[in-house]
Amino acid sequence: MKNIFKMKGPMIVIGGSVVIALTSIIFAFFYKSTPKLSDSILVKKEDLTEEVLTTGKVTASENLDLAFSRAGRIGAVYANVGDFVKKGQVITSLDSADLNASLLQAEALLDKENINLSQIQNAGTGNSFDQRTNIQTTINSNRTTMISNLKDSFVKVDGTLGSNIDQFFNNSRTSPHFGMTFVSGSTVYSLNASNAEQAIKLDYEAKDLYDSLSLWSEANKNLTSTSTDSDIEKVADLAYKTITSADNLVSEVYTIINTYQIVGSQDQVVYSTYRTAVASSQQAISSSLSSFQIARGTYEASLSSVGPIATSIQQTTVQSANAQVLAIQAQIENGIIRAPLDAQVTRMDAKVGEVASPSTPLVSIISQGNFQIDTYVSEADVAKIKAGNTASVVLDAYGNSNPFTANVVSIDPAETITNGIGSYKVVLQFTNQSDLIKSGMTANISISTQNKSGVLAVPAERILKQNDKTFVLVDDGKGNSIQKEVTLGITGSNGDVEILSGLNEGDKIFTFSK
Repeated sequence: MKNIFKMKGPMIVIGGSVVIALTSIIFAFFYKSTPKLSDSILVKKEDLTEEVLTTGKVTASENLDLAFSRAGRIGAVYANVGDFVKKGQVITSLDSADLNASLLQAEALLDKENINLSQIQNAGTGNSFDQRTNIQTTINSNRTTMISNLKDSFVKVDGTLGSNIDQFFNNSRTSPHFGMTFVSGSTVYSLNASNAEQAIKLDYEAKDLYDSLSLWSEANKNLTSTSTDSDIEKVADLAYKTITSADNLVSEVYTIINTYQIVGSQDQVVYSTYRTAVASSQQAISSSLSSFQIARGTYEASLSSVGPIATSIQQTTVQSANAQVLAIQAQIENGIIRAPLDAQVTRMDAKVGEVASPSTPLVSIISQGNFQIDTYVSEADVAKIKAGNTASVVLDAYGNSNPFTANVVSIDPAETITNGIGSYKVVLQFTNQSDLIKSGMTANISISTQNKSGVLAVPAERILKQNDKTFVLVDDGKGNSIQKEVTLGITGSNGDVEILSGLNEGDKIFTFSK
Protein backbone atom coordinates (compact mmCIF):
# COMPACT_ATOMS: atom_id res chain seq x y z
CA MET A 1 0.00 0.00 0.00
CA LYS A 2 1.36 3.37 -1.04
CA ASN A 3 1.85 5.97 1.72
CA ILE A 4 -0.07 9.21 1.14
CA PHE A 5 1.00 12.54 2.81
CA LYS A 6 -2.13 14.57 3.38
CA MET A 7 -2.06 18.35 4.19
CA LYS A 8 -4.90 20.34 5.63
CA GLY A 9 -5.31 23.99 6.64
CA PRO A 10 -4.29 27.35 5.18
CA MET A 11 -0.86 28.66 4.31
CA ILE A 12 0.59 30.58 7.32
CA VAL A 13 3.08 33.45 6.95
CA ILE A 14 5.69 33.85 9.70
CA GLY A 15 8.14 36.75 9.32
CA GLY A 16 7.45 37.05 5.59
CA SER A 17 7.99 33.32 4.83
CA VAL A 18 5.29 30.85 3.96
CA VAL A 19 4.83 27.92 6.35
CA ILE A 20 2.31 25.13 5.83
CA ALA A 21 -0.04 24.59 8.80
CA LEU A 22 -0.50 20.90 9.10
CA THR A 23 -3.41 19.25 10.78
CA SER A 24 -1.43 15.98 10.82
CA ILE A 25 2.27 16.71 11.02
CA ILE A 26 4.15 13.45 11.11
CA PHE A 27 3.43 10.48 8.90
CA ALA A 28 4.43 8.06 11.57
CA PHE A 29 1.50 9.10 13.74
CA PHE A 30 -0.84 7.46 11.23
CA TYR A 31 1.19 5.11 9.07
CA LYS A 32 4.06 4.21 11.38
CA SER A 33 6.51 5.10 8.64
CA THR A 34 9.51 7.43 8.88
CA PRO A 35 9.09 10.81 7.10
CA LYS A 36 11.74 11.85 4.68
CA LEU A 37 13.57 14.80 6.26
CA SER A 38 15.76 17.34 4.50
CA ASP A 39 19.13 18.45 5.71
CA SER A 40 19.37 19.61 9.31
CA ILE A 41 20.84 22.79 10.81
CA LEU A 42 22.17 23.65 14.24
CA VAL A 43 20.33 26.15 16.44
CA LYS A 44 22.69 29.04 17.15
CA LYS A 45 22.74 32.54 18.54
CA GLU A 46 22.72 35.63 16.32
CA ASP A 47 21.82 39.31 16.22
CA LEU A 48 18.34 40.17 14.95
CA THR A 49 16.82 43.44 13.77
CA GLU A 50 13.04 43.60 13.51
CA GLU A 51 11.75 45.95 10.79
CA VAL A 52 8.43 47.29 9.57
CA LEU A 53 8.38 47.90 5.83
CA THR A 54 6.05 50.57 4.48
CA THR A 55 5.76 53.32 1.87
CA GLY A 56 4.87 56.98 2.30
CA LYS A 57 4.97 60.49 0.86
CA VAL A 58 7.41 63.31 1.53
CA THR A 59 5.62 66.40 2.86
CA ALA A 60 6.66 69.76 4.26
CA SER A 61 6.85 69.80 8.04
CA GLU A 62 4.69 72.94 8.03
CA ASN A 63 2.16 73.93 5.38
CA LEU A 64 0.39 77.17 6.29
CA ASP A 65 -2.39 79.33 4.84
CA LEU A 66 -2.02 83.04 5.63
CA ALA A 67 -4.65 85.82 5.70
CA PHE A 68 -5.07 89.48 6.69
CA SER A 69 -6.56 90.25 10.11
CA ARG A 70 -8.57 93.21 8.82
CA ALA A 71 -10.35 94.20 5.63
CA GLY A 72 -8.91 96.64 3.14
CA ARG A 73 -7.56 97.22 -0.32
CA ILE A 74 -4.34 95.38 -1.20
CA GLY A 75 -1.55 97.89 -1.69
CA ALA A 76 1.49 95.74 -2.47
CA VAL A 77 2.59 92.16 -3.18
CA TYR A 78 6.24 91.37 -2.53
CA ALA A 79 6.51 87.65 -3.42
CA ASN A 80 5.37 85.27 -6.13
CA VAL A 81 4.70 81.53 -6.24
CA GLY A 82 8.00 79.67 -5.93
CA ASP A 83 9.80 82.48 -4.12
CA PHE A 84 11.65 81.74 -0.89
CA VAL A 85 10.91 84.07 2.03
CA LYS A 86 12.60 84.54 5.39
CA LYS A 87 10.88 84.55 8.76
CA GLY A 88 9.35 88.01 9.36
CA GLN A 89 9.57 89.06 5.70
CA VAL A 90 6.54 90.98 4.38
CA ILE A 91 4.76 88.96 1.69
CA THR A 92 1.85 91.31 0.97
CA SER A 93 0.20 94.33 2.63
CA LEU A 94 -2.94 96.45 2.57
CA ASP A 95 -2.95 100.14 1.67
CA SER A 96 -2.42 101.89 5.02
CA ALA A 97 -1.82 105.50 3.91
CA ASP A 98 -4.59 106.88 6.15
CA LEU A 99 -3.41 104.86 9.13
CA ASN A 100 0.20 105.97 8.60
CA ALA A 101 -0.91 109.60 8.67
CA SER A 102 -2.90 108.99 11.85
CA LEU A 103 0.13 107.28 13.37
CA LEU A 104 2.34 110.31 12.74
CA GLN A 105 -0.22 112.54 14.48
CA ALA A 106 -0.52 110.14 17.42
CA GLU A 107 3.26 109.89 17.79
CA ALA A 108 3.60 113.69 17.73
CA LEU A 109 0.97 113.97 20.47
CA LEU A 110 2.76 111.33 22.54
CA ASP A 111 6.04 113.24 22.23
CA LYS A 112 4.33 116.42 23.40
CA GLU A 113 2.74 114.70 26.39
CA ASN A 114 6.06 113.20 27.40
CA ILE A 115 7.64 116.66 27.29
CA ASN A 116 4.84 118.01 29.48
CA LEU A 117 5.39 115.18 31.95
CA SER A 118 9.11 115.87 32.07
CA GLN A 119 8.50 119.56 32.74
CA ILE A 120 6.11 118.79 35.60
CA GLN A 121 8.49 116.27 37.18
CA ASN A 122 11.42 118.72 36.99
CA ALA A 123 9.59 121.81 38.26
CA GLY A 124 10.79 123.43 41.54
CA THR A 125 8.69 123.44 44.70
CA GLY A 126 9.59 126.84 46.16
CA ASN A 127 7.29 129.12 44.15
CA SER A 128 7.11 132.79 45.13
CA PHE A 129 3.91 134.85 45.33
CA ASP A 130 4.48 136.23 41.86
CA GLN A 131 5.16 132.75 40.53
CA ARG A 132 1.95 131.41 42.10
CA THR A 133 0.06 134.34 40.59
CA ASN A 134 1.46 133.54 37.17
CA ILE A 135 0.58 129.89 37.62
CA GLN A 136 -3.02 130.79 38.50
CA THR A 137 -3.23 133.05 35.47
CA THR A 138 -2.02 130.21 33.30
CA ILE A 139 -4.54 127.83 34.86
CA ASN A 140 -7.40 130.27 34.25
CA SER A 141 -6.31 130.78 30.65
CA ASN A 142 -6.04 127.06 30.02
CA ARG A 143 -9.40 126.50 31.70
CA THR A 144 -11.02 128.97 29.30
CA THR A 145 -9.29 127.30 26.37
CA MET A 146 -10.44 123.89 27.56
CA ILE A 147 -14.07 124.96 27.86
CA SER A 148 -13.92 126.52 24.43
CA ASN A 149 -12.40 123.36 22.99
CA LEU A 150 -15.10 121.19 24.56
CA LYS A 151 -17.81 123.26 22.92
CA ASP A 152 -16.03 123.60 19.58
CA SER A 153 -15.26 119.86 19.48
CA PHE A 154 -18.91 119.06 20.07
CA VAL A 155 -20.01 121.27 17.18
CA LYS A 156 -17.40 119.75 14.87
CA VAL A 157 -18.15 116.11 15.78
CA ASP A 158 -21.92 116.61 15.76
CA GLY A 159 -21.75 118.40 12.41
CA THR A 160 -19.50 115.76 10.86
CA LEU A 161 -21.82 112.96 11.93
CA GLY A 162 -24.87 114.86 10.73
CA SER A 163 -23.39 115.69 7.33
CA ASN A 164 -21.82 112.37 6.40
CA ILE A 165 -22.70 109.53 8.78
CA ASP A 166 -26.37 109.95 9.81
CA GLN A 167 -27.42 109.11 6.25
CA PHE A 168 -26.25 105.50 6.70
CA PHE A 169 -28.60 104.93 9.66
CA ASN A 170 -32.39 104.95 9.67
CA ASN A 171 -33.71 106.97 12.66
CA SER A 172 -30.09 107.83 13.40
CA ARG A 173 -30.62 109.95 16.50
CA THR A 174 -33.40 107.93 18.14
CA SER A 175 -33.24 104.24 17.22
CA PRO A 176 -30.44 103.88 14.67
CA HIS A 177 -30.48 101.00 12.21
CA PHE A 178 -27.59 100.66 9.75
CA GLY A 179 -28.46 100.38 6.07
CA MET A 180 -29.51 102.66 3.23
CA THR A 181 -31.01 102.52 -0.26
CA PHE A 182 -30.45 105.25 -2.82
CA VAL A 183 -31.11 105.86 -6.52
CA SER A 184 -28.61 107.13 -9.06
CA GLY A 185 -29.97 107.52 -12.55
CA SER A 186 -32.12 104.48 -13.14
CA THR A 187 -30.18 102.22 -10.78
CA VAL A 188 -31.16 101.45 -7.20
CA TYR A 189 -28.20 100.95 -4.85
CA SER A 190 -28.04 99.64 -1.32
CA LEU A 191 -25.47 99.63 1.43
CA ASN A 192 -25.84 97.16 4.29
CA ALA A 193 -23.79 95.27 6.85
CA SER A 194 -22.28 92.00 5.66
CA ASN A 195 -24.17 89.96 8.27
CA ALA A 196 -26.74 90.27 11.06
CA GLU A 197 -24.12 90.20 13.82
CA GLN A 198 -22.26 93.15 12.30
CA ALA A 199 -25.53 95.07 11.82
CA ILE A 200 -26.55 94.60 15.46
CA LYS A 201 -23.09 95.69 16.63
CA LEU A 202 -23.24 98.87 14.51
CA ASP A 203 -26.74 99.70 15.72
CA TYR A 204 -25.70 99.32 19.34
CA GLU A 205 -22.58 101.44 18.89
CA ALA A 206 -24.52 104.15 17.08
CA LYS A 207 -27.17 104.27 19.82
CA ASP A 208 -24.47 104.56 22.50
CA LEU A 209 -22.70 107.28 20.51
CA TYR A 210 -25.76 109.45 20.00
CA ASP A 211 -26.81 109.06 23.63
CA SER A 212 -23.34 110.25 24.70
CA LEU A 213 -23.51 113.09 22.20
CA SER A 214 -26.80 114.24 23.72
CA LEU A 215 -25.35 114.12 27.25
CA TRP A 216 -22.29 116.05 26.09
CA SER A 217 -24.52 118.74 24.56
CA GLU A 218 -26.41 119.20 27.84
CA ALA A 219 -23.20 119.24 29.90
CA ASN A 220 -21.67 121.94 27.68
CA LYS A 221 -24.58 124.26 28.47
CA ASN A 222 -23.51 124.38 32.13
CA LEU A 223 -19.85 125.13 31.45
CA THR A 224 -18.71 128.66 32.25
CA SER A 225 -15.48 130.35 33.30
CA THR A 226 -16.53 129.81 36.92
CA SER A 227 -17.01 126.04 36.53
CA THR A 228 -14.96 123.96 38.92
CA ASP A 229 -12.07 121.85 37.73
CA SER A 230 -14.01 118.77 38.79
CA ASP A 231 -16.98 119.75 36.57
CA ILE A 232 -14.68 120.40 33.62
CA GLU A 233 -12.99 117.03 34.10
CA LYS A 234 -16.36 115.23 34.06
CA VAL A 235 -17.33 116.89 30.79
CA ALA A 236 -13.86 116.15 29.39
CA ASP A 237 -14.29 112.46 30.24
CA LEU A 238 -17.66 112.41 28.47
CA ALA A 239 -16.19 114.24 25.47
CA TYR A 240 -13.31 111.81 25.17
CA LYS A 241 -15.68 108.83 25.29
CA THR A 242 -17.94 110.38 22.64
CA ILE A 243 -15.18 111.39 20.23
CA THR A 244 -13.52 107.99 20.55
CA SER A 245 -16.85 106.23 19.90
CA ALA A 246 -17.43 108.44 16.86
CA ASP A 247 -13.95 107.65 15.56
CA ASN A 248 -14.57 103.90 15.94
CA LEU A 249 -18.03 104.00 14.32
CA VAL A 250 -16.85 106.03 11.34
CA SER A 251 -13.92 103.64 10.85
CA GLU A 252 -16.29 100.65 10.79
CA VAL A 253 -18.61 102.37 8.29
CA TYR A 254 -15.60 103.18 6.11
CA THR A 255 -14.48 99.52 6.20
CA ILE A 256 -17.92 98.36 5.05
CA ILE A 257 -18.03 100.85 2.17
CA ASN A 258 -14.45 100.05 1.21
CA THR A 259 -15.14 96.31 0.96
CA TYR A 260 -18.09 96.67 -1.45
CA GLN A 261 -17.33 95.07 -4.80
CA ILE A 262 -17.42 97.67 -7.56
CA VAL A 263 -18.93 96.61 -10.91
CA GLY A 264 -18.65 99.13 -13.72
CA SER A 265 -17.66 102.79 -13.88
CA GLN A 266 -21.07 104.04 -12.71
CA ASP A 267 -20.79 101.99 -9.52
CA GLN A 268 -17.31 103.39 -9.02
CA VAL A 269 -18.61 106.97 -9.20
CA VAL A 270 -21.54 106.31 -6.86
CA TYR A 271 -19.68 104.44 -4.14
CA SER A 272 -16.60 106.65 -4.38
CA THR A 273 -18.75 109.65 -3.39
CA TYR A 274 -19.78 107.97 -0.17
CA ARG A 275 -16.31 106.59 0.45
CA THR A 276 -14.80 110.06 0.10
CA ALA A 277 -17.38 111.52 2.48
CA VAL A 278 -16.67 108.94 5.17
CA ALA A 279 -12.91 109.29 4.73
CA SER A 280 -13.30 113.04 5.23
CA SER A 281 -15.30 112.32 8.38
CA GLN A 282 -12.50 110.11 9.67
CA GLN A 283 -9.97 112.90 9.26
CA ALA A 284 -12.26 115.50 10.86
CA ILE A 285 -13.02 113.41 13.93
CA SER A 286 -9.40 112.33 14.28
CA SER A 287 -8.40 115.98 14.17
CA SER A 288 -11.01 116.81 16.83
CA LEU A 289 -9.66 114.05 19.07
CA SER A 290 -6.10 115.30 18.63
CA SER A 291 -6.92 118.96 19.43
CA PHE A 292 -9.04 117.87 22.39
CA GLN A 293 -6.19 115.78 23.79
CA ILE A 294 -3.75 118.65 23.43
CA ALA A 295 -6.08 121.14 25.13
CA ARG A 296 -6.89 118.72 27.92
CA GLY A 297 -3.25 117.85 28.49
CA THR A 298 -2.28 121.52 28.67
CA TYR A 299 -5.15 122.32 31.02
CA GLU A 300 -4.51 119.41 33.39
CA ALA A 301 -0.78 120.03 33.44
CA SER A 302 -1.39 123.61 34.59
CA LEU A 303 -3.70 122.63 37.49
CA SER A 304 -0.63 122.22 39.59
CA SER A 305 2.86 123.05 38.42
CA VAL A 306 4.42 120.58 40.86
CA GLY A 307 3.48 117.65 43.08
CA PRO A 308 2.10 114.15 42.72
CA ILE A 309 -1.35 115.26 41.53
CA ALA A 310 -0.04 117.00 38.42
CA THR A 311 2.39 114.14 37.76
CA SER A 312 -0.35 111.53 38.11
CA ILE A 313 -2.68 113.42 35.79
CA GLN A 314 0.00 113.85 33.16
CA GLN A 315 1.10 110.23 33.40
CA THR A 316 -2.47 109.19 32.63
CA THR A 317 -2.47 111.50 29.64
CA VAL A 318 0.80 110.00 28.41
CA GLN A 319 -0.61 106.50 28.80
CA SER A 320 -3.68 107.46 26.80
CA ALA A 321 -1.55 108.96 24.01
CA ASN A 322 0.68 105.88 23.97
CA ALA A 323 -2.37 103.59 23.79
CA GLN A 324 -3.54 105.50 20.73
CA VAL A 325 -0.15 104.97 19.07
CA LEU A 326 -0.21 101.24 19.86
CA ALA A 327 -3.78 100.87 18.58
CA ILE A 328 -2.90 102.44 15.22
CA GLN A 329 0.28 100.38 14.95
CA ALA A 330 -1.79 97.25 15.57
CA GLN A 331 -4.21 98.20 12.79
CA ILE A 332 -1.32 98.71 10.40
CA GLU A 333 0.24 95.37 11.38
CA ASN A 334 -3.13 93.64 10.90
CA GLY A 335 -2.90 94.73 7.28
CA ILE A 336 0.41 92.95 6.72
CA ILE A 337 1.04 89.28 5.96
CA ARG A 338 4.51 88.26 7.12
CA ALA A 339 6.25 84.90 6.75
CA PRO A 340 6.05 83.14 10.15
CA LEU A 341 9.06 80.99 9.22
CA ASP A 342 11.61 80.42 6.47
CA ALA A 343 9.44 79.04 3.69
CA GLN A 344 8.56 78.81 0.01
CA VAL A 345 5.42 80.44 -1.40
CA THR A 346 3.13 77.84 -2.99
CA ARG A 347 0.02 79.99 -3.58
CA MET A 348 -0.47 83.73 -4.10
CA ASP A 349 -4.03 85.00 -4.60
CA ALA A 350 -3.34 88.57 -3.40
CA LYS A 351 -3.56 91.13 -6.22
CA VAL A 352 -2.86 94.85 -5.93
CA GLY A 353 -6.06 96.90 -5.94
CA GLU A 354 -8.38 94.08 -4.91
CA VAL A 355 -10.31 94.24 -1.64
CA ALA A 356 -9.30 91.60 0.92
CA SER A 357 -11.62 90.23 3.58
CA PRO A 358 -10.30 89.42 7.05
CA SER A 359 -9.37 85.79 7.77
CA THR A 360 -9.68 84.76 4.09
CA PRO A 361 -6.49 82.85 3.12
CA LEU A 362 -4.67 84.48 0.22
CA VAL A 363 -1.17 83.04 0.61
CA SER A 364 0.08 79.49 1.21
CA ILE A 365 3.63 78.54 2.20
CA ILE A 366 5.59 75.39 3.01
CA SER A 367 8.54 75.29 5.36
CA GLN A 368 11.86 75.56 3.58
CA GLY A 369 14.28 72.62 3.70
CA ASN A 370 12.41 70.91 6.52
CA PHE A 371 10.65 67.81 5.23
CA GLN A 372 9.01 64.78 6.79
CA ILE A 373 7.43 61.52 5.61
CA ASP A 374 3.80 60.61 6.21
CA THR A 375 3.02 56.90 6.10
CA TYR A 376 0.18 54.63 7.22
CA VAL A 377 0.81 51.25 8.84
CA SER A 378 -1.47 48.38 9.87
CA GLU A 379 -2.71 47.71 13.38
CA ALA A 380 -0.37 44.72 13.68
CA ASP A 381 2.69 46.77 12.75
CA VAL A 382 1.89 49.98 14.62
CA ALA A 383 2.14 48.10 17.91
CA LYS A 384 5.83 47.52 17.15
CA ILE A 385 6.68 51.16 16.36
CA LYS A 386 7.69 53.78 18.90
CA ALA A 387 8.70 57.43 18.64
CA GLY A 388 12.46 57.59 18.22
CA ASN A 389 12.76 54.44 16.08
CA THR A 390 15.28 54.88 13.28
CA ALA A 391 14.51 54.13 9.66
CA SER A 392 16.29 53.82 6.35
CA VAL A 393 14.57 55.55 3.45
CA VAL A 394 14.87 55.07 -0.30
CA LEU A 395 13.20 57.68 -2.50
CA ASP A 396 11.88 56.39 -5.84
CA ALA A 397 13.41 59.44 -7.54
CA TYR A 398 16.96 58.34 -6.66
CA GLY A 399 16.81 54.60 -5.94
CA ASN A 400 19.00 52.51 -3.67
CA SER A 401 22.15 54.37 -4.66
CA ASN A 402 21.16 57.38 -2.57
CA PRO A 403 19.66 56.23 0.78
CA PHE A 404 18.45 58.58 3.54
CA THR A 405 17.84 58.13 7.25
CA ALA A 406 14.90 59.28 9.36
CA ASN A 407 13.41 58.99 12.84
CA VAL A 408 9.83 58.32 13.91
CA VAL A 409 8.54 61.54 15.53
CA SER A 410 4.82 60.82 16.04
CA ILE A 411 2.19 58.10 15.83
CA ASP A 412 -1.49 59.01 15.58
CA PRO A 413 -3.50 57.49 18.44
CA ALA A 414 -6.64 57.34 16.31
CA GLU A 415 -7.26 54.94 13.45
CA THR A 416 -7.67 56.21 9.89
CA ILE A 417 -10.09 54.29 7.65
CA THR A 418 -9.20 54.22 3.95
CA ASN A 419 -11.27 52.10 1.54
CA GLY A 420 -12.63 50.20 4.53
CA ILE A 421 -9.17 49.32 5.84
CA GLY A 422 -7.92 50.68 9.15
CA SER A 423 -4.40 52.04 9.56
CA TYR A 424 -2.45 54.49 11.71
CA LYS A 425 -0.56 57.56 10.52
CA VAL A 426 3.15 57.58 11.40
CA VAL A 427 5.32 60.66 10.80
CA LEU A 428 9.08 60.44 10.30
CA GLN A 429 11.55 63.33 10.20
CA PHE A 430 14.64 63.18 7.98
CA THR A 431 17.82 63.03 10.06
CA ASN A 432 19.64 65.33 7.64
CA GLN A 433 17.82 67.68 5.30
CA SER A 434 18.98 67.75 1.67
CA ASP A 435 18.27 69.78 -1.44
CA LEU A 436 17.48 66.46 -3.14
CA ILE A 437 14.38 65.98 -0.98
CA LYS A 438 11.21 67.43 -2.52
CA SER A 439 7.64 67.53 -1.31
CA GLY A 440 5.48 64.81 -2.90
CA MET A 441 8.23 62.22 -3.49
CA THR A 442 7.45 58.54 -2.83
CA ALA A 443 9.49 56.99 -0.02
CA ASN A 444 10.17 53.29 0.69
CA ILE A 445 10.77 52.97 4.43
CA SER A 446 12.33 50.31 6.65
CA ILE A 447 11.67 51.16 10.30
CA SER A 448 13.93 49.37 12.80
CA THR A 449 11.63 48.56 15.70
CA GLN A 450 13.83 46.24 17.79
CA ASN A 451 17.45 45.11 17.90
CA LYS A 452 18.47 42.02 19.85
CA SER A 453 21.95 40.57 20.24
CA GLY A 454 22.94 36.96 20.93
CA VAL A 455 19.49 35.38 20.77
CA LEU A 456 18.57 31.87 19.61
CA ALA A 457 17.09 32.04 16.14
CA VAL A 458 16.02 29.69 13.37
CA PRO A 459 14.85 30.26 9.79
CA ALA A 460 11.13 30.97 9.55
CA GLU A 461 10.60 28.17 7.01
CA ARG A 462 11.59 25.55 9.62
CA ILE A 463 8.76 26.57 11.94
CA LEU A 464 5.44 24.74 11.81
CA LYS A 465 2.15 26.09 13.09
CA GLN A 466 -0.70 23.93 14.29
CA ASN A 467 -3.79 25.67 15.65
CA ASP A 468 -2.42 28.35 18.02
CA LYS A 469 0.89 26.61 18.73
CA THR A 470 4.24 26.57 16.97
CA PHE A 471 6.63 23.62 16.59
CA VAL A 472 9.92 22.55 15.11
CA LEU A 473 11.22 19.09 14.28
CA VAL A 474 14.22 18.28 16.47
CA ASP A 475 16.78 15.48 16.10
CA ASP A 476 16.49 13.26 19.19
CA GLY A 477 20.17 12.30 18.88
CA LYS A 478 19.38 8.90 17.36
CA GLY A 479 18.52 10.07 13.91
CA ASN A 480 14.82 10.33 14.67
CA SER A 481 12.76 13.54 14.62
CA ILE A 482 10.48 14.64 17.40
CA GLN A 483 7.97 17.49 17.37
CA LYS A 484 8.85 20.16 19.93
CA GLU A 485 6.74 23.21 20.88
CA VAL A 486 8.56 26.58 20.87
CA THR A 487 7.79 30.17 21.85
CA LEU A 488 8.65 32.80 19.28
CA GLY A 489 10.02 36.34 19.66
CA ILE A 490 10.81 38.92 16.99
CA THR A 491 11.29 38.23 13.31
CA GLY A 492 14.53 39.61 11.91
CA SER A 493 14.96 41.40 8.61
CA ASN A 494 16.94 38.35 7.39
CA GLY A 495 13.91 36.06 7.84
CA ASP A 496 15.14 34.33 11.00
CA VAL A 497 12.80 34.11 14.01
CA GLU A 498 13.83 34.46 17.65
CA ILE A 499 13.22 31.38 19.86
CA LEU A 500 12.31 32.39 23.40
CA SER A 501 11.82 28.87 24.74
CA GLY A 502 11.74 25.22 23.63
CA LEU A 503 15.21 24.94 22.10
CA ASN A 504 18.81 25.08 23.23
CA GLU A 505 21.88 26.27 21.42
CA GLY A 506 23.35 23.38 19.42
CA ASP A 507 20.03 21.56 18.91
CA LYS A 508 19.64 20.10 15.44
CA ILE A 509 16.36 20.85 13.64
CA PHE A 510 14.88 19.53 10.39
CA THR A 511 12.36 20.66 7.86
CA PHE A 512 10.06 18.58 5.67
CA SER A 513 10.84 17.74 2.06
CA LYS A 514 7.96 17.42 -0.30
